[in-house]
Amino acid sequence: MSYRKIPIWENQRRIQVLVMFLNNFVEYYNNVSFGGYSDPLIETDAARKARREINLVQTDVKKAIVEAGCYALVKYQDAPIAGGRVFNIDPIENMFQLHRFDIQPQFVTDSVERALGVYERDRGNALIRTLNPFWWFWKVVKWVAALPFTLIEAAGFNRSQLEQTLVGKMIKLLAECLILSLTVLQLDQLVLSGKLLAYIKALVTI
Repeated sequence: MSYRKIPIWENQRRIQVLVMFLNNFVEYYNNVSFGGYSDPLIETDAARKARREINLVQTDVKKAIVEAGCYALVKYQDAPIAGGRVFNIDPIENMFQLHRFDIQPQFVTDSVERALGVYERDRGNALIRTLNPFWWFWKVVKWVAALPFTLIEAAGFNRSQLEQTLVGKMIKLLAECLILSLTVLQLDQLVLSGKLLAYIKALVTI
């Protein structure tokens, strides 16, 4: 979920996860030595402890960076003797093998710090969203409108692929409009009922 669509507590959680990851990542690379280009890094006890902490939050960190718009792959080319194949490297998935692809650890820390900046700058907006009842109402509308796709996914079909089609987008739009219309009608009935009740009470008191 994009950083612009999360409440304040999720904003704070992502900041904490990114800070914890960054500290452990720096700790890890401060406590390893390079045995060779194709050899694994030589880890101390402190590095192994940091590595475990990193692995526990790796998925969350990658998600937070991607949804902050700060994620990037690294283009790498094999040596000519190995075929010269060009392909993309995921630095988060390969953070313990960066030396094999001539990638500096700073590439990872730069991405994390940029994502941290995004979440910290959006903290005020996240608080406003969280306190806005209309924001929560619209989330409920979108959740209800997405229920047909949830059922389709439960049946074993590709939900994301269907949602991106023109038919899928039209279904969601129509569902959202229908839910909004029904809500407005329900509120209108409540208002009319309140006015009628007030009118009856006024008649009784005469």
